[in-house]
Amino acid sequence: MQTETKNKNNLLNMIVLLCCVVYFVSYLTRKNYSVAISGIAESTGLSKSALGSVESALLIVYGFGQIISGFWGDRFKPQNLVFCGIALSAVCNAVFPLFNSVNALIVIWAINGFAQALFWPPMVKIIALYLSPSRYKLACSHISVASQIATVAMYLIIPLILETLNYKWVFWFAALSGLLMAAVWIILYNRIIKKCSPYECESEQPSTGETSTTPANKIKIWPIMLSCGIITILLSIITQGFLRDGITTWMPDFVMSHSEMGASKSILMNVLMPIFTICVTYIGTFIYSKIFHNELVASMVFFFIATLLLGTLFVINGVFSAPPVISVVLAALVVGLMHCVNLALISYVPARFSKYGAVALLSGITNAFTYVGSAISTSVTAVFTENFGWNSALLLWMGVAVAGTLLCLFTIKRWRRFTAKDYSAPETSADQKQ
Repeated sequence: MQTETKNKNNLLNMIVLLCCVVYFVSYLTRKNYSVAISGIAESTGLSKSALGSVESALLIVYGFGQIISGFWGDRFKPQNLVFCGIALSAVCNAVFPLFNSVNALIVIWAINGFAQALFWPPMVKIIALYLSPSRYKLACSHISVASQIATVAMYLIIPLILETLNYKWVFWFAALSGLLMAAVWIILYNRIIKKCSPYECESEQPSTGETSTTPANKIKIWPIMLSCGIITILLSIITQGFLRDGITTWMPDFVMSHSEMGASKSILMNVLMPIFTICVTYIGTFIYSKIFHNELVASMVFFFIATLLLGTLFVINGVFSAPPVISVVLAALVVGLMHCVNLALISYVPARFSKYGAVALLSGITNAFTYVGSAISTSVTAVFTENFGWNSALLLWMGVAVAGTLLCLFTIKRWRRFTAKDYSAPETSADQKQ
C-alpha cells in the first residue's frame, strides 16, 4: 500500500515538474523579445517605438487569448492545448529573425501571443483535476517560481548571446527549446496520465487520461460567478497587475533617476527582483495555507502590507536620501506580495470552480485582467513621472494598493458565502427559503 501511494505521489510530482518546465520554456519563448529589444534595435535599425508596438501586439492578443484558452480548456484535452501552444510558439520564434518589416514582426509576435495564452488555463485545469487542494496550491507556487527562474536565466544568458553571436540566435535558441519541450511534453505527459486518477474520483474509477464530464457542467456558471463577487475580484486583479508589472518595469528608471547608478547596474535589478519574488511567493503560500484559507482575506492582507511598504518608499525618497538598495528591496517585496495576490486570485480562486466545470474558463478570464492592469500601469506611470515627478508616481502606486485592499475587504463576505455553498448540489427547502 505504501509502495502504491509512493508511486502515485511520484507520478503527480512528475506532472507538476512537467508543468513547471513548460512554463519555464514559455517565458524563454515570450519574454526573450523584451530582454533583447535593445540588441534588436541596434542590429535592425528599427526604432524602439516601432519595436514597442510588436510587444504591445503580443500583450493584447495574449490577454484576449486567455479567455479563449480558458473556454477551450474546459472542453478539450488540456494537454493537447499545451502542446499546440509550445509548438506554435517555437515556430514563431524560429521565423521571427527572418523578417525586418515591422508589420511582419507584429503579425508573428501576435500569433506568439495567442500561442502563449494556451499554457496557463489548461495547466490550471490539469493540476486542479489531479491534485489535492493543498498540493494544488503548492504546485501553483512552483509554476509561478519557474517563470521567475526563467526571467533570471534570460537576463544572464541573453546578454551573452548578444555579445558573442547576434539577436537572431536569441530567438533560435528559444525555438529549439520550445520544440524539444513540445516533444518531451506530449510523450511523457501521455505516459504518466494513463496511470493517474482524478483526485475527486480516484477511488471510484480508473483514469483514461480524459477530463471527466459531470452534471456540474450543465450548471449556469455566470450567475454563480456574479454571486461570489467576481466583478470586484476582477478589479482587484487589475490593481495587482498594475502594481506587479508597473513596478517591475519602472524601478530601473526610478533608481537611475535617484542615484548615479548606470544602466548596466540598474539592469542587474531585473535579476535581483525575481530572487526576492521567489522567496516572498513561497512565504506567502505558506502563510495562506497555515493562516488564512480564504483567498480574499489573504489578498487583502498582502495589499495592506504592500501599501505600508510603498508608503515607506515614498517617505524615504521624498524626505530622506536613502541608498538605492533600500528602494530596490522595498520594491521587490511589493512585487513579491503582488505575486502572492496573483496566486490567490488567479490560481486559487479558479480552483473553487472545478466542481462546476469552469476552472480553465475562470483561470483564463482572471489572467486576462492581470494584463489589463499591466497595460494601464505602463502608460499611466510614465505620464505621472514625466509630468509630476517620481513622488507622484509613488503616491499613485500607494493609492492603487489601498484600492486593492478595499476591493478585497468589500468582497470577503460574499466570497465566504460562495465557498460555503455547493451550487452543484440540489437545493433543499431551506436553501430555497434563503
